[in-house]
Amino acid sequence: MHKESNFEQSTEQSLLQHGGYSKGDPLAYDKKLALFPDEVVAFVQDSQPEFRECFSLLNNNGFLP
Repeated sequence: MHKESNFEQSTEQSLLQHGGYSKGDPLAYDKKLALFPDEVVAFVQDSQPEFRECFSLLNNNGFLP
């Protein structure tokens, strides 16, 4: 009999081993925002430096380091 949990475990293992994914720390997950805030900030810093600079200036350098 197939179970949803087996499918989830198989998918996770495949993504971790072959998909370039890494498992996040569950304690770092913000349930209210439904994301990992540090990962979002790191993504913006790496992929959108111009936006990061403008956004940071608009917010008195208080959001993105």
